[in-house]
Amino acid sequence: MKYLLLSVVSFIYASILSSIPSVYFRDRVNYYIYAKDFDRISNQYTTFSSKLFNEPVFLYINNFFSFISSDKLILCFVFFIAFTCSFMILNYSRNAMYGLLGLCLLFFIPQAFHLQLVALRQGIATSLLLWFVFFNHNKLDYKLLLFVLLLSFIHTSFFILLGMLLIDKLLIYKNIRFFAQFTYGIFIGFSYHLIGIVFSIRQVTESHMESVGSVSGISFIIWSSILYYLYRYYRTTNDIIILISIYGLIFYLSNYFISPISGRIISTFLPFILITLLKNMTKQRTIILILLLLSNLLIFPTAISNNSLLIKIPSIF
Repeated sequence: MKYLLLSVVSFIYASILSSIPSVYFRDRVNYYIYAKDFDRISNQYTTFSSKLFNEPVFLYINNFFSFISSDKLILCFVFFIAFTCSFMILNYSRNAMYGLLGLCLLFFIPQAFHLQLVALRQGIATSLLLWFVFFNHNKLDYKLLLFVLLLSFIHTSFFILLGMLLIDKLLIYKNIRFFAQFTYGIFIGFSYHLIGIVFSIRQVTESHMESVGSVSGISFIIWSSILYYLYRYYRTTNDIIILISIYGLIFYLSNYFISPISGRIISTFLPFILITLLKNMTKQRTIILILLLLSNLLIFPTAISNNSLLIKIPSIF
């Protein structure tokens, strides 16, 4: 009965999001091209590295579902992403009230909005990871590492997540793992452009790696505070959802002022961060989430108008 109720609420949420016309969103035209022009896109990658590191699995997913019209296929992608994120938020929330708060955050945090409605490749990969962690009983094992490797061929940013998980898996001295993740983040931040050129990664060579959402110091303070809170309570945890949350925040903040990939990749980690905050609620966490919601409501109209929409929307404050 619990899962049935969660599925009904998530179905309604996903139906609402997938009913919004594509004409309002940026980059939707690119997904129409993916759906229609498999041969042309696959033929433009002439080297092995360009074929391997430019999301071939997502391209083949589009080809596999070519019998569905492009518009319906894109809406199916949106529905799947929104349903998954909603279901997981509600499933892990302590109670219905916190689940509702989680849904509000899922919609009104600009990067989460972008993940569900614009960055569909990233959203699909993130959703598949959420389901895998759910069915794999939240374990960091080699099955998870192999699955994240597969997801890297849907969205290239998952190679970065794979590096994070490999560091945690192979690191002998666990007491330095957060420092190791910070060092890894700095290294990627300074070398991502060179890595993109060497491996012919399209998002880098065509300068598509743009920050999504606010880049103000306020955002840095908010997410730093949340990282500190999570680190304080979970520095010895082996819970993979919490670890992905902390590692994602470390990477985002270590690159915040030095690399545009920070704003792009944080969307992958947001569902995990919200789940971590919602599943063991305290008064402190309630205050943190309410402040997070209010701060994002302030920047929401400007952030999605600049990064997610083709239209401008007025501020709600």
